[in-house]
Amino acid sequence: MPSLSLGANGPDVTKLQLALQRAGFDPGSTDGKFGAKTEQALKSFQASKGLEADGKAGPKVRALLGDAFELPKVDGSQGITDRATKPGVQNQMPDSGPGFRSYYSAAKRFGTASTINSLKAAAIRYHAATGKTMQIGDIAVRGGGPISGHKSHRTGKDADLRMANSSNGPGTWQSAGYDRNATRKLLQALRSTGNVKLIFFNDPVLIREGLCQKYPNHDNHVHVRYA
Repeated sequence: MPSLSLGANGPDVTKLQLALQRAGFDPGSTDGKFGAKTEQALKSFQASKGLEADGKAGPKVRALLGDAFELPKVDGSQGITDRATKPGVQNQMPDSGPGFRSYYSAAKRFGTASTINSLKAAAIRYHAATGKTMQIGDIAVRGGGPISGHKSHRTGKDADLRMANSSNGPGTWQSAGYDRNATRKLLQALRSTGNVKLIFFNDPVLIREGLCQKYPNHDNHVHVRYA
């Protein structure tokens, strides 16, 4: 990966911005554009580590930022240090992380290693494409099995997410604040991990585009199932 500096843009810049955030340095917007605020955050980080504060993110900076600078791997075999690796439905989605925020009960956010890592990877890609945060709801209870409010979500391979809207809160695809273009990017990010079995969501436009399929009671959220 080439060195990143003022004027650069793209997903690698977004990863740098998110990594700086996690390290406690504010890069401003995590929009994939290396501007003055990102440069200042990087210089502050470099100074805190005893490096020349030249505002260039090369190999030394990436090594010091460490795992925060890398996308989670989706196979559970290698990747960031806090990746999901436990067997079965024993891996919990954190309250928040790069590009995502969880809502509802933490007791219902357990999944397989592959599911959790796929969601984390999709969140980073979604955020890089839109600047928005992926909102993650119920996945499964620890160990799998019946879960209140759902007929599925028993194997750690299903996850509910909010579609994109202006409030970042509850709504439906028919709501005034619904953001179809960002939701399209969300579904594309989910599918980009390569191991999605199906996606339920009732927006007829996105259904016609082949990104999801209709299912009862899925006007107000996206349901992704992994293979």
